Amino acid sequence: MDNQLEEELKSLKRRMDSIQKTLDLLYNDRNILEDIIARIVQLENALHLNKEHQTEVQKNINANIQEAQTATEHKVDEMKQVIDKQTVVIKSSNGNIFKAIYDRLKGVR
Repeated sequence: MDNQLEEELKSLKRRMDSIQKTLDLLYNDRNILEDIIARIVQLENALHLNKEHQTEVQKNINANIQEAQTATEHKVDEMKQVIDKQTVVIKSSNGNIFKAIYDRLKGVR
């Protein structure tokens, strides 16, 4: 009877050790999952901040484009007014415009 009781105690101890190992593994898995969840939350926050930053950058780019467009339109209007005031714009097919004008005035072709 002592032998049987001793075997039962050994079996019970092995089962308790096995349960303890399983519990240790479960706690380790839980810690790993908590770390993963914390990192996912950090990633979500980083993505949210990145999205906000990208939106702000896009707004700034659009504002800069609009500003450049307005400045360009203003400059084109100024040039149109100058041309409308009968300012002559000449582009010589020869390399030197002044020489071409001088030669034309002298009658040299």
